[in-house]
Amino acid sequence: MTSLIWDLAVFIFLVFGAALLIAPLWKRFAAVEAFTAGIGCSLLLIFLTGFFVHITRLPRTLWWLLPVILAASILLRRNTLTPFVQNKELRKLGGVWMIFSAWTVGLLGLVVVYSGSCWCADWLEHYERALFFLHGGEPSQHFYKNLYSLSARPPLANVVTAVFMKLSGDTFADFQITTALLGTLILFPAWLLTKRWAPRPQGVSPYMTGAVLMLNPMVMQNLTFAWTKLATAFWILSGVYFLLKGLGRGDGRFSRTSGFACFAAAMLTHYSAGPWIIVMVAIYMHNERRHIHTRQFWKETCGHAGLALLILSPWFIWISTQLGVHVAFTQNTTFQGAVTHTFGSQLTTAWLNFRDTIVPMALRSVNAGILEQTSRLGWLRDFFFNFYQLSVTTALGMASLIAMGPLLLSVKSSIRASLRRAAMWLLAIIAVTFIGTAVVTDRDDWGLAHICLQPLVILGLAWIAARLPASPLTIRLLWAFGAIWDLTFGIALHFATQALKVAPLADLNPYARHFNGPDLQLYGLITFGARVESTFPAISVCLLALLAIALLKAFTSSNAAIAESLDQPA
Repeated sequence: MTSLIWDLAVFIFLVFGAALLIAPLWKRFAAVEAFTAGIGCSLLLIFLTGFFVHITRLPRTLWWLLPVILAASILLRRNTLTPFVQNKELRKLGGVWMIFSAWTVGLLGLVVVYSGSCWCADWLEHYERALFFLHGGEPSQHFYKNLYSLSARPPLANVVTAVFMKLSGDTFADFQITTALLGTLILFPAWLLTKRWAPRPQGVSPYMTGAVLMLNPMVMQNLTFAWTKLATAFWILSGVYFLLKGLGRGDGRFSRTSGFACFAAAMLTHYSAGPWIIVMVAIYMHNERRHIHTRQFWKETCGHAGLALLILSPWFIWISTQLGVHVAFTQNTTFQGAVTHTFGSQLTTAWLNFRDTIVPMALRSVNAGILEQTSRLGWLRDFFFNFYQLSVTTALGMASLIAMGPLLLSVKSSIRASLRRAAMWLLAIIAVTFIGTAVVTDRDDWGLAHICLQPLVILGLAWIAARLPASPLTIRLLWAFGAIWDLTFGIALHFATQALKVAPLADLNPYARHFNGPDLQLYGLITFGARVESTFPAISVCLLALLAIALLKAFTSSNAAIAESLDQPA
């Protein structure tokens, strides 16, 4: 428990402390926008510091200068931080993050052994990568049983995690907690998007955004699985928000630049950001098409590209000089798979994967062999795990799916008023879905939403959170019914299985039996859940209390905000 407190303290101080210090520099942004941008800057600064120490082979003790310099800087500039510390919206959002992160860490405390369909290995590979940057290693090193090269994954999240582990603890449990906390940062851009899409921005509360995320199985399953997908989603969601804010505005260059900087950082965190960059660049070009022949347009565009390359350059220049350009750019799974297929076969695979990612598996036949196990409840968990993870439709959760139709009907008049714009965004959703499945070169008849499309799901959840508070009581009751379903079959059943309360490990699916469990034993690793296993009843009670508080505050604060907004001019 002491290790958990220290992990939290280091994370909060370095990420949020630095964000508070940087936020006043973003004078063109509102407080929460500036703070979100500050979070991004703090992560980049931690990465650059950690990566510089690694490539220069300097002692890792230099990382202790980060909290020392930060503390001194906060003391020197404390007067400039007052407006942010006292900002009502930012304080409320901080409270929501505390509930959201406590809920996440609580669920992580139930994970004795990772399990869920065929998910395995990634958690160990990313732990090895974090240890690589923590203790030093040669660029030729490979990871997870010698299967993956250093250049197969970009390093931002691994380096940041390594720095945190140096300052708190380097056990596997510390790694799990830090990785989960990095994922919880999605709350900040998700709230900004919720507020942007709300009919009356004054009528929404960040508690609603937090509650919707807490009750989504895809989000919670990914937050507690130790990989970098949601850390990447933070950057992508932030990039989408800032780009949307800047599109079509003469004074929006600063926002557009911030958006593209976020997309570059996303690419530095996980290569699954690639499809998003392609689509968002296309949106930018389409939106600015009237200015495409002007010098100012190309000057700005070159500025965006230059900043993105500057962010990406430390990693790509270093890895290219160490391993060669060919190895640096061809070891990722997309390239490795593409070279073994013809163009025609790859196009067919891309189309079939796209179809199966859109159409829920309940409406088609799938190969259920990967669910083989003696535990019936374990089989049911794996079915729902795939249900929530692999189709972009059902990944929204039953709560959002049930509420989505009536909510869309309630805004159909505004959609008709801007039909061309709605069509453009529908095309963008289709494009990012197709490209996001096409980059996976192997056939998967279950679907591939979990690879590149998690930010798309969170965008949908932010839209739901924006529209739900002002919706009729009937829609909110439908959402509540779906939320109970999601909580039962997507969250409670999943974490009870990982806590080995549903069945012993020997009765679960082959990936749990032959990979996740044995890998923990082989490397002598103890999960955070195994460390606090004796407190499972207390954790469960605390989780129920946290959920009750989140839901109560979500609806009461939203109702109060709506009532207050109705008294103000629109």
